[in-house]
Amino acid sequence: MNQVCPLCATAGAAWLGEGKTPPRPYYRCAVCQLTFVPRKFFIDAAEEKSRYEEHENHPKDPKYRAFLKPVFDAVIPRVKPGAAGLDYGCGPGPALVEMFREAGYAAEGYDPFFAPRTELLERQYDFVTCSEAAEHFHDPAKELRTLHGLLKPGGCLTVLTQTWNDVTPFLEWYYTRDPTHVSFFHAATFAWLAQAHGWNLAAAEKNLFVLEKITA
Repeated sequence: MNQVCPLCATAGAAWLGEGKTPPRPYYRCAVCQLTFVPRKFFIDAAEEKSRYEEHENHPKDPKYRAFLKPVFDAVIPRVKPGAAGLDYGCGPGPALVEMFREAGYAAEGYDPFFAPRTELLERQYDFVTCSEAAEHFHDPAKELRTLHGLLKPGGCLTVLTQTWNDVTPFLEWYYTRDPTHVSFFHAATFAWLAQAHGWNLAAAEKNLFVLEKITA
């Protein structure tokens, strides 16, 4: 089967093998290094939402806030006091939104299941965060175009997602066991994004990436 990468649209992604839990194939793009699950193996929207509702991510939970603190800390030095921001894929417990608001920023949260306020996608922001959401993107090219459009020139996008590496065998990686995870990024994927789509890769850590918008 000639699989086309859902991020860079390159045909002929390499088959990596079949996962057992859940049972589905994985393919890797040689150009942008995205590893992905073909669309025919996605679970339906009702099951996907049900899986998210199992997460216990309360906005006031100190452990959850500590988990998100690196995202918060990556944004603050790059924006002015009172800057406007959007947490894209905020989930049922929009902790980051609360954290930014408590610090005096005009933050909003969007989520297709839990906060589907599409009017928020018609604005532009000084910063956008995307925490533990990119791995759920069914159409990463479309989602990243949306994220780019949500930012004012010079604005920053901060992405938190577990990235695959060249050490852990992919099919044994715990991150593949969640059936809602269908797009798996590598550090090289973000470098490709910066080069191909008008971003400056301002920070690249283990699982945290900051992209600054340099084109309109």
